[in-house]
Amino acid sequence: IVERRQTIKELCALRRQKLQNALLYAQFIRDCAEAGAWINEKQKKLEADASGFADVTNMEDKVKKLQKHQAFQAEVAANEGRIKEVNQKGQTLIAKRHECAPEIEEEVRKL
Repeated sequence: IVERRQTIKELCALRRQKLQNALLYAQFIRDCAEAGAWINEKQKKLEADASGFADVTNMEDKVKKLQKHQAFQAEVAANEGRIKEVNQKGQTLIAKRHECAPEIEEEVRKL
């Protein structure tokens, strides 16, 4: 009975580890999707705003554009930590030799 109980404990511990790895992977994929969507949104906004810079002639419009750009830079700086955290989660999963390591590497590379 003691041996069977020990076997069950070991199997439970293994199952717990697999579930924790699956949770980390799911969180990583979710965070990658969110970060990627945020980056794409900001890229599109930058491209749209870049075309409008040639039209700026008066000082007031130039100041407004500068303020928008400074706000954008602040937003990028504020989200830099989040993106680094997602990258770190991916590296951790790769280091743990997660079964989806190739997909994780690809997501980290794309980010």
